[in-house]
Amino acid sequence: MRKIPTNRIGLAIAIAVVLVVVFVGLLVSGSPAAARARRLDAVRIAVLRDLAQVIDVHWTGHGRLPAALDDLPAEGRPFLRRLDPETGESYEYRVLTDSTYELCARFAKESRSGGEDLWAHGSGRCCFALRARQVPQLAPPPTQR
Repeated sequence: MRKIPTNRIGLAIAIAVVLVVVFVGLLVSGSPAAARARRLDAVRIAVLRDLAQVIDVHWTGHGRLPAALDDLPAEGRPFLRRLDPETGESYEYRVLTDSTYELCARFAKESRSGGEDLWAHGSGRCCFALRARQVPQLAPPPTQR
């Protein structure tokens, strides 16, 4: 009977340990595709928050909700996004009443936050019913003489 060299046994054990560590790492953190989906969902929430803030500014300045997202001025927010980062589709916006509206997006994963969070969502299409809020307006700068 031939004896297996010890260095081969050590190499086999090292490879097995590395494979187990990689497998456990993927189980704990998820696949790269799942991590990408979570990042894209976080971007979607950030964009919806930005849109809600700009809608509030519009509400404060005009006393009404915009008819469409395209009616929102980019003043002060030249890079205001209105499109999904993955699909390029517009986020959905719908006026519900004089002071309430709905913003909708399609999410890849269910949010990890609890149901108490305003922006908690499931996977797939999810809408958020929001009420326009008055925001403090900044006083214009004093005129110089």
